[in-house]
Amino acid sequence: MKMNSTNRINLNQVGQYINRKDNRSIKKWLRDHQIPIHKNGREYVFRLQVEQEIWRPFAEDLVKRYPNSWQPRLESIYVDQKELHQLLYHDCLEFDTGFVPFEINLDISSEEHESIFQELY
Repeated sequence: MKMNSTNRINLNQVGQYINRKDNRSIKKWLRDHQIPIHKNGREYVFRLQVEQEIWRPFAEDLVKRYPNSWQPRLESIYVDQKELHQLLYHDCLEFDTGFVPFEINLDISSEEHESIFQELY
């Protein structure tokens, strides 16, 4: 199945997310956050991976501030972004408990999203 190009963003778009303009800084940020740069004529990354890295510190702060109630808070914030919520939930679970589930049970809403997750993880 062919993936929708809206799931891919170019380096300039990443720069807008992270408030950087030059490609060298953007590529360094991507390397530091272990986000692979793909090439298909042009360089691109997957939007979901960038968003996950941008929001991870906020989600981990929820775990620190609200150790007994971070899960519903996280869910209420990302209610419209199920895939991002589930990835951040997994990150927070690891951060909170040190436990990483062997398998992530993602509620993937379409074949397109499923193919993205298979390629990413």
